Amino acid sequence: METKQEIKQYDFYLSDDIDKEQPYFSYIKISELPEQEQKPLKEWLYGQTVPMIDDEPDVAYLGDYIRFKRAFYRGEVARIYD
Repeated sequence: METKQEIKQYDFYLSDDIDKEQPYFSYIKISELPEQEQKPLKEWLYGQTVPMIDDEPDVAYLGDYIRFKRAFYRGEVARIYD
């Protein structure tokens, strides 16, 4: 049974001249996820588009992680859209 766990969300902004009210996208750090989710998420993400952020080699889009997690705890494979 899944227990509720707070996952830290990070926001990425393009530059200083972009409106800071809305991030360009949000992401998570895979290394901060529960151990049992890390390897399956990395395998599911293989070949998909992921953020490329300097000094952050192991990240995923927040939306992809949410879709993965919903399926993962149901014993299903999440649909890939890209």
